[in-house]
Amino acid sequence: MHQRRENASGRKKMQISYVIRNATEKYNRSGINALQLDPATNRLYSAGRDSIIRIWHSKLENEKTDPYIASMEHHTDWVNDVILCCGGKTFISASSDTTVKVWNAHRGFCMSTLRTHKDYVKALAYARHKEQVASGGFDKQIFIWDVNTLTALTSTRNTVTTSNVNGSKCSIYSLAMNESGSVLVAGSTERVLRIWDPRTGEKHRKLKGHTDNVKALLINNDGTQILSGSSDGTVRLWSIGQQRCIATLRVHDEGVWALAADDLQSFSTIYSSGRDGRVVSTDICDPDFPNYLVCREDYPVLRLQLGGVSKTPQEPRLIYCATTNSAINGWPIHKPEDTSTHVNKNGGGGGIMIDGSGGGHGDESPRVSFITLESSPATTTTGGVECPVALQPLYSIPGSPCIVQYKVMQDKRFILAQDSENKVALYDVLTARKVEDLGEIDFEEEVLKREKMIYVPNWFAVDIKLGCLAIRLDESDCFSAWVTAKDVEGFHDADPVTKINYGGVLLHALLEHWPITQKAAQRKNDELETHDSIASHSDDKSTTSSSAEESLAPPDHHLTSSAAAASAVSEELKFFQKPFFKVPEHTPIIITEMSGRTVLRVTSLDASGKTESIQLRDNLPSWVTQAVVENKVTSQFVKISFFLQPHPSSGLKVPKSTSCKLLATDMLTIAKVMEHVSEKILSTNPNSAQQADTDATSASFSTDYGNICDSQHHARTEEEGKIELYCNEQLLDPDWNLRTVKHLVWKSTSDLIFLYRLRS
Repeated sequence: MHQRRENASGRKKMQISYVIRNATEKYNRSGINALQLDPATNRLYSAGRDSIIRIWHSKLENEKTDPYIASMEHHTDWVNDVILCCGGKTFISASSDTTVKVWNAHRGFCMSTLRTHKDYVKALAYARHKEQVASGGFDKQIFIWDVNTLTALTSTRNTVTTSNVNGSKCSIYSLAMNESGSVLVAGSTERVLRIWDPRTGEKHRKLKGHTDNVKALLINNDGTQILSGSSDGTVRLWSIGQQRCIATLRVHDEGVWALAADDLQSFSTIYSSGRDGRVVSTDICDPDFPNYLVCREDYPVLRLQLGGVSKTPQEPRLIYCATTNSAINGWPIHKPEDTSTHVNKNGGGGGIMIDGSGGGHGDESPRVSFITLESSPATTTTGGVECPVALQPLYSIPGSPCIVQYKVMQDKRFILAQDSENKVALYDVLTARKVEDLGEIDFEEEVLKREKMIYVPNWFAVDIKLGCLAIRLDESDCFSAWVTAKDVEGFHDADPVTKINYGGVLLHALLEHWPITQKAAQRKNDELETHDSIASHSDDKSTTSSSAEESLAPPDHHLTSSAAAASAVSEELKFFQKPFFKVPEHTPIIITEMSGRTVLRVTSLDASGKTESIQLRDNLPSWVTQAVVENKVTSQFVKISFFLQPHPSSGLKVPKSTSCKLLATDMLTIAKVMEHVSEKILSTNPNSAQQADTDATSASFSTDYGNICDSQHHARTEEEGKIELYCNEQLLDPDWNLRTVKHLVWKSTSDLIFLYRLRS
């Protein structure tokens, strides 16, 4: 389980992230972990790895009918399992964001969020007669929830009590509960089945037999038999009364991850699938025709969902498959007439084995009436490969491509990404948008093509777990990227040497609609008008007395007292209030603990709502609030120290004191260093070597060029054009800055050494 970090005041440290996505994500972008069918409304619910629950028409009138109905968005990580309750009125979901959510299934909105779990919630189980739901996950905890209580929760009455069962020693991957809620069974990496009575929390027993993780479970209605699928490749039938495995099915080459059954009372016909993508039907009550291959998916199958019972022979029953791909397929179930089409695993030995011979307890005895299938003939095709009965799905929902790889460009603003269809696109982190579709091109070649000689510190992290770009900001580095306006697309009308903090302007854009941000903006606008008025009044006053004071003013005269302060504040306010960037209003903003546990999810536009505004106020980390309300950032400007020495081939006299260390901000351009060499080291009078030595000794960038608030754009002098500057034997471009040279040319933690010479 994740350990949570807290700061000195006891408040948990927080991160903020957002997702670059479309306004409407109509189709799944990644794998699908769970499916649920409402036969009364013919609605199919899918739980996506892109964090979105989608609702589909399960029956289409024709191929042109759009199956999409709506999306339910509130989770921030994979949705791992879903349950339809209360006759289809209520929907429960479990997610890797550590929450269980309760939804109004008909209207598609989240009614409440349960935060009892401390780690990924992987599985749900439902007792239909008692309207109880059990949830379990990686925190090894199982909680029992009363659905009627959950649906009665409101924003003011949101306290809920829950019971839990103890005894699981490993992460839970699967749960099952019978209709009456008298038996609860869990499968885990412990490789055993643990059984409880959820009414009392009493742990009954554990069933041993699997040799790997138990990924799928079914329990019959009366709670006497369990069906389990495991990563060991087997499906096992267990008798709870006999406390043992009574049959083992070996019909898969790899792990079994999904199970479904026609009849949850007798397990007469079961369907299994998993890593190998093969959906196998096994009739454990028919000794003459035990199993066949229903269909074959191209990707590992994560969940199976049986469709409604067919009303006519012409309308076959479907089985829906959720896979690691983003598409959903519904395959027709046709029992083949030819009994030679049995599934054969590894050329023989596939089938059902009865484990033990009896010792039954009445109707607890195995319901299979045949013994081991020693061999099953392989399905014959021209290629000698198993041929499924269904070759094409009758129902199919396409998926959207997911991002499979990305590269953050050197400017730390743009990201180049490639999706599962090999299409490449360019994304802008500051505007949270895709800015260019490049089509199917070579990704690596495009990365090399876009390389620039520039270094910007890392200020965000990228995650593609959801199939799209998620950008994560953390206090430790969010404000580390300072750049000059001339290097930032979108700041063309700003002073070229204005310093821009990427993290600061992005947070302003994300929270533009938050009322607290807007109030602060209005307050600063009022202050700006006041300061402008003071500055204007001071200018008028100084104009009237200029004739008397002009002769006394030094050449580098500056504004003083209140006028100077007003000018400085005005420049700061103008910078922060100007909306240089805007993000789409649908952009999800997510606040999480350092452990990854989600605290709040809102969209940029939703931040304007009364409830959401209060939630943001209560949950936003202080470093974010300071940035967007007080215009304060926690990152200081980085200083770089360096030495200036004549190039050995220059023929120039070495100054007496070459050990004078110079200090400047890391954004100082090489052009400025060249200017310093020209003005302070290479005297305009070539005969005045002594004066040049003196200037070199006394020069210091910390005062002359270290001020980050410079407002005068540099114009290269004639002397500077005659100078070359080298580092590590590489000629430096005047437009590069110190940090670019430090990280991409010097590549050392020691002080920089620049060598200068006159251009030949």
